[in-house]
Amino acid sequence: MPKQTAHIITLLSGTGGSGKTSISLEIGRVLALEGKRTMIITNGAGFVPERFTFENPTILSEMNVQLHPSETSELREELIRKKVLDAAGHLLVSGIDYFIAAGELHRLKNKETSEAQLERLASDFDVIILDDAVELETALALSNLIVVIFDAQHWAAYLSARARYGETLEKNWEPTGLPKIRSLLVNVDDEDEGGWGIHNRLADFGLPAFHTVLTCAHRHARTKVGHAFAPNEKYHLLLDAAPDSISAFEYRSLAREVMLALT
Repeated sequence: MPKQTAHIITLLSGTGGSGKTSISLEIGRVLALEGKRTMIITNGAGFVPERFTFENPTILSEMNVQLHPSETSELREELIRKKVLDAAGHLLVSGIDYFIAAGELHRLKNKETSEAQLERLASDFDVIILDDAVELETALALSNLIVVIFDAQHWAAYLSARARYGETLEKNWEPTGLPKIRSLLVNVDDEDEGGWGIHNRLADFGLPAFHTVLTCAHRHARTKVGHAFAPNEKYHLLLDAAPDSISAFEYRSLAREVMLALT
């Protein structure tokens, strides 16, 4: 990897709707409040730019959030200049020093261009969180830490993740090597034994699991902590809207585990 100051964290999920984008934003908020220069790149389809913009000081005063970059012209132009996005507004994956060929991970022979592209971004931040639906192969090459999210409400998410990521991990990742990979169980209902059944199966996947589990990661569950989503309201993070809630405690606990995994 090129010289950099930022830790790059990628969040992956076998299925949509698990709360991946919300988790990215909440972790980023925790880290920003702790004084870390935090950047989030997300293409989360559940959020609308008009409800979450540069004019939202509640969030952007302490955290750089890039939301729907292809639809925000000012931000898009800036990220294109930094070669984080291509001209179409898509996240550039050329800022890496590996590539995939025939299912195997390889190191580039000439890394000059990729180093320059990644350093333009990484030198400005302490933590970069990628929630951009990147493939596992890209995440392996780009990240310091990968978090694979499992939705306790859906066995299909567990099965999908095993089918989607299992073979690639077996070929290209060593448990004692880099990047570090952790599994995260979300949307756990204490009254639902099925969710804990998935928790008990995570060891079979071969990934170390975070001790923290999130009980209310997806947006609909947030009504349990008085954080309803009205169509015309700005999006406010749990760390701001309900800082003393159990969910906010869970996110702070998860952020501590994330930073510990990066050490």
